Amino acid sequence: MKDLHLPAEKSTSETEELRHKLKELEKLCKQQRQELDILRQKKESFAEFSNLLPEIIFETDATGKLTLINGQAVELTSYSYEDFQKGIYAIDMLAEQDKERARIHMENILSGNPQPQEEFLARRKDKSTFPIFVHSVAISKNGKISGMRGVIYDLSEDKKREKQTKFLDEERQIIINKSGIEVALIDYEGKIHFINEYVARTHKKSAAKINGKNLFDLFPKEIAAAQLENIRRVIDSGEEYMHETQTVVNGEYRWYYANLQPFRDSEGKITKVMVIAQNITEKKQAEEKLNEHKTMAKLLMDSANEFIFLLDKHYRILMVNPAAAKRMNKNIEDLIGINIKDIPPHKSNELLCMNRIHSLNRVLKSKKPIHFNDSVDGFFFDISIYPIFNRGRINRFAIYCRDITEQKKAENTLRRSEERLRRVVQNMPVMMVAFDDEQNIIVWNRECELITGYNATEIVGNPDAMKFFYPDTATREKMMHEWQMIGDNYRNWETVITCKNGNKKVIAWSNISSQYPIPGWNTWGIGIDTTDRRRAEEEGIKLQQKSFQAQKMELIGRLTSGIAHDFNNLLSPIISYITLTLMELPPEHPTHSKLSYVLEMSKRAKELTRNLVAFGRKQDMVLKPINLNDEIIQFNKILRHLINPNINLIIDLTPNLGFIEADSPQVHQILMNLVINAQDAMPGGGKLTIKTANESPEGRDPSKYTDAASNTSILLTVSDTGHGMNESTIGRIFEPYYTTKDKLKGTGLGLTTVQQIVKQYNGEIRVFSKPDEGTTFKLYFPATEAHK
Repeated sequence: MKDLHLPAEKSTSETEELRHKLKELEKLCKQQRQELDILRQKKESFAEFSNLLPEIIFETDATGKLTLINGQAVELTSYSYEDFQKGIYAIDMLAEQDKERARIHMENILSGNPQPQEEFLARRKDKSTFPIFVHSVAISKNGKISGMRGVIYDLSEDKKREKQTKFLDEERQIIINKSGIEVALIDYEGKIHFINEYVARTHKKSAAKINGKNLFDLFPKEIAAAQLENIRRVIDSGEEYMHETQTVVNGEYRWYYANLQPFRDSEGKITKVMVIAQNITEKKQAEEKLNEHKTMAKLLMDSANEFIFLLDKHYRILMVNPAAAKRMNKNIEDLIGINIKDIPPHKSNELLCMNRIHSLNRVLKSKKPIHFNDSVDGFFFDISIYPIFNRGRINRFAIYCRDITEQKKAENTLRRSEERLRRVVQNMPVMMVAFDDEQNIIVWNRECELITGYNATEIVGNPDAMKFFYPDTATREKMMHEWQMIGDNYRNWETVITCKNGNKKVIAWSNISSQYPIPGWNTWGIGIDTTDRRRAEEEGIKLQQKSFQAQKMELIGRLTSGIAHDFNNLLSPIISYITLTLMELPPEHPTHSKLSYVLEMSKRAKELTRNLVAFGRKQDMVLKPINLNDEIIQFNKILRHLINPNINLIIDLTPNLGFIEADSPQVHQILMNLVINAQDAMPGGGKLTIKTANESPEGRDPSKYTDAASNTSILLTVSDTGHGMNESTIGRIFEPYYTTKDKLKGTGLGLTTVQQIVKQYNGEIRVFSKPDEGTTFKLYFPATEAHK
């Protein structure tokens, strides 16, 4: 190029002007580079903060397809980065029942209509669901809406608090070899006991060649020493340790995020450390991606309703979101750079008053995030503080704060209501019982304790409690089946329970828990002890039956007595004439035997009339003190001629037997009727026993043994080894005219007469019998002191 020849004066002027412009341009470029450096640093801070936050940050295009997500989206949804790169629509990540509502929500945003935060049910890749809270806004480019961006909060409490993967013990060895995570098991001396396939691939050696070696065999001395120091720190403290570290693998420097967890042997002793390391080298190098994350973090902070702070290692405020600044009644610019130690504690800045320095010092010391609740001036807050690392050291803190004042007030109101309900339930004058989903009793009030004898500590939460009240398995299963059949809406369903002292009680239950559900109670009901009422009703029925029976017996007695009297008047001359005729006839006369049979039947008819009279009305009695032993000895002379020879008669008389007030002929009549019945029950022979004894009146009717003389009663026992009776027959043997004998052998008045006589003496009869096991009659007579 040829040199330009300008006039000297003009050339010098233009040159100076050009130099001046170049200096200005250079100054402007330098200023722009400084601004770009500052912007890059801010974007880097935003990206780091965004990647550490527990919420999902996302961005879509105008069709709703996801174009940007942070690491939390991968963690919470189980979708990989590759899945998102292939293209996933935001609506497809929601449960079916929420898709239509989400579609309308998205269309409104893309139409330029801002929408409030809304709750949806998200769906993971494995089809499982979890609740989320979505806040999103439209993205505008050149005045045109090109998509939307927002933040998603995981509402599952366990997702907010569980930050690290939990591994099972060494024997189970549940290790995902193809997860892209390096896993190793190392002891206190640095010996490697286990590595997964990913570690082997990283070091380009087989697992067999690495297992058994020492850290110093794989890494440079300085790096191996630092790793061993961290391993021993975890074994000595028993606490996990998380940090970022730089190491050399195959001559190449790499960054890892390492989680060191104590590993216990079968005896519970910490002998090794499980090292879980993730290669984050690409993350460190991906500046553009980090800048995007920082931009999204800025969006998150600006749009979140929660209060977010970013502090440096000296506790100075680097960032604060609008919601927090508004709550503190400050401008964001006024808060940047202020050390929280210098903010005076008062109501306007209560967000940074809650144990602020103490909590940050805890995070700095433990290098772990913490979560706690605190309150100031009547306000309650849910607070999380996260450490942010740079080259293994904490250089920043993220504070995430949520106002839970209304929630706390609601909880306190609920707690007071529950306490009032508890006091009401405890002091109700009826039994109050509630069950959980496992059918375990969870409410057992004082009335339950008073009625059953079981206190709440024995019943509440005890899965075997129902066995206490229904010890018989069949009865318990029958009761539970009836309960299932009638459901949870019934009234006055009665069951019989067994109390702690063994007594039985009738409880009328009412349950309307389906109509009036109570939180935490699967089903509940009230019970009323109706045992006394039932007993009174049964006693009333028995008294009514006895009254009716007495009236019936009185009418039958009057009729029977009248008929017997007339019949006896007819029999007397018949017996007299037959007796005279037999006296005139010689024994060999053919008619003598026939008349003798007629006389015998007439005498039996006369005995029947005497029984009828005794049954129909009280006979005239001559009561005097008698000894049953004497009466039995006297009656035994006649008895030996009455019973069949194949019957073995046993007389067992107690010495010093007490006396009773009785009529001797009537006592003989009692013995006669009982002996004849016993003989008829043993047609093939057997054993007949008559016993006497002095007995106490325990277990018998107390109304018949009230005076001093009745402290001892006299027992007469007549037992046989005959065919016996069933319960149905025993219940009817004292009914008039009831008999199990042939019509020619029994009238059905013998035992009725015995019962009437014993009642006249204020005595009591008990009968014990079973089929093929014989029968025993026990007659109790009040003792008398007259013989003294």
